[in-house]
Amino acid sequence: MTFQQRIEADCQVYSLMSIAQSAAELTTLYPNDMELASAVTRAWNELHNAHILANAVWNIRTKGLFGVVG
Repeated sequence: MTFQQRIEADCQVYSLMSIAQSAAELTTLYPNDMELASAVTRAWNELHNAHILANAVWNIRTKGLFGVVG
């Protein structure tokens, strides 16, 4: 396995996940900002099933912020 496969790819997922989650938390402060909500939704759509940690964060915290059931 190469450096990119073993390390770089996970680092990219962790970075995107951190940004997406930070933006998701901001939606509670700015609930009427549709651009923010749209950007967060697009980011989490990219992360969905990309990494087991991303799925855990989504299930534990993020989907509750958006009122997702199930």
